[in-house]
Amino acid sequence: MELPVTEPGPVRSEGLLLQCPYCDSEAMHKLAQLLLPGLAAVSIDCTTGDLFRKPSVVAVDMRKEMVDYVTQRSETFISDSLIESEASQDEEKEMPEDPFEVVSIFMDDFSSTKRNIIGHVSGWLMSDNREDKIDDFVQEMEMTRFWPLERREAIAEVLLKNVDLKTKYHCPEKYENEQRLADHKAQCSFRPVTCPNDGCRAKVSVRCMTDHDSACLFKILTCEQSCEKRLMRRDMDRHCVTVCPMRPMKCPFGCDSSFPERNLEQHCSEFLQPHLLKVLKAIHKKGFTDEGFKDHALLLEKQDIDGKLGKSREVRSLTNVVKNLEAKMKNGGSMTKPRFENEEGQLDKEWISIQPALLSYRIGPCARGGGGRGRERAGEAAAASAGETKAAAATGERESAAAASRSPPTSRYGTSRRWRRPSPSTASYVGWMRLRLDYLAPPLQFLTNACVVLFMVQTSIDDEC
Repeated sequence: MELPVTEPGPVRSEGLLLQCPYCDSEAMHKLAQLLLPGLAAVSIDCTTGDLFRKPSVVAVDMRKEMVDYVTQRSETFISDSLIESEASQDEEKEMPEDPFEVVSIFMDDFSSTKRNIIGHVSGWLMSDNREDKIDDFVQEMEMTRFWPLERREAIAEVLLKNVDLKTKYHCPEKYENEQRLADHKAQCSFRPVTCPNDGCRAKVSVRCMTDHDSACLFKILTCEQSCEKRLMRRDMDRHCVTVCPMRPMKCPFGCDSSFPERNLEQHCSEFLQPHLLKVLKAIHKKGFTDEGFKDHALLLEKQDIDGKLGKSREVRSLTNVVKNLEAKMKNGGSMTKPRFENEEGQLDKEWISIQPALLSYRIGPCARGGGGRGRERAGEAAAASAGETKAAAATGERESAAAASRSPPTSRYGTSRRWRRPSPSTASYVGWMRLRLDYLAPPLQFLTNACVVLFMVQTSIDDEC
């Protein structure tokens, strides 16, 4: 599609008086937006059913004819309105006063004059298809800049002044000389100014600046949800929904309370007990009463040394923490009393003193393969260590210490600490490994060698072929 030649906008003569040229820039921009769809509708209607012409071919001629027609109608609009109002007393047939509606009527009238018979029939039967074609052609003209916006605004300015009966969108002031006109233009409420917001390039009238500022997408505002962030109006909705720390949220554990997202940690810490009860009831559906659930929750809180329960922010993480604590409590892991403390919570010095001897007694014979002789030496070392500890505590009981050195070492609970044979499972595993090494390994090695030989033979045959 060829770009059009620059066309000067139509100018209306004002006689000897000089009229203020300013008008509402937003209204002018809105009116310029109506011209492109009107041209697309005319081009589609006049080529419907024609196999040899396309809308892009007739668009240049149709644009010139439409501009001339709409401009001529706008120049006689005031006189035509007065004549029709005097001739007809029916208010329903009066011309509208809205400039945008008036210009739309002008373009529809022009389009109806260019519509052929096939265009009328297709407009009745396939209205949806016609609208789709118009939208596609509008997009094509915008991409190729067939009719730039600044040229359309020049025409829209003239049309707006011609059809604005109540001077709502343009300045009606007229002056005798240039000096008075220049003084008025410096204070005219319709004079265009650039939006002061950073990034916005819109030019609006002074009288409309307040309305534009209240809706400008580039204006910097404080977050609507009272967080400390300052951002543009166009980013406000996305911020409030996605990343704002003050956006409202409901408790992830099913509480009825609602709070800002940044208070989630405080809420989970304050309402840990109700959250634990909900999770425990979901895990243990049977076997606990209400009091039992409360007691179990209290026990879990006491056993939670790392504070992982209070750090959980969702049901799944809290459930995993509860299950891990219950498993440790069941297996007697970190939940039991330390081995180096007695019943009074004090360090057991006797137990600490015999630890090295017991360690050598347990693993020494197994590691060195010393058999019975190693066991005797380990027992003597453990007995000697225990005897020295008791001699330091009570020097008068040497005979009991000698007797203790001849007996095998015992634990604090009276059980014997002799070396034990490996468990049957370990012995069976060792036997299975020997079976694999002695009987299964040679056949497998033979099969591997045979496969390698066959592969080498096949490769040599392929090379010869």
